[in-house]
Amino acid sequence: MRAEWRTLCAADDMRIRGKRIMVSFANERSHGVQVLDEGDSYLLTAVVADGHDLDPNEEPQLGKG
Repeated sequence: MRAEWRTLCAADDMRIRGKRIMVSFANERSHGVQVLDEGDSYLLTAVVADGHDLDPNEEPQLGKG
């Protein structure tokens, strides 16, 4: 039997808000992740940057932090 996603998110740096998880980071930032239960798996989605965060003249640097 697979674990319920809310149980998997029982941590001090995660807060459940409906079907979303708010993840807090050490640098005081946070990020929202939406959870969709697909029966045999979970689909997690999040927006990491919107158009206001990107310079249209630059290529995005993926995987660099």
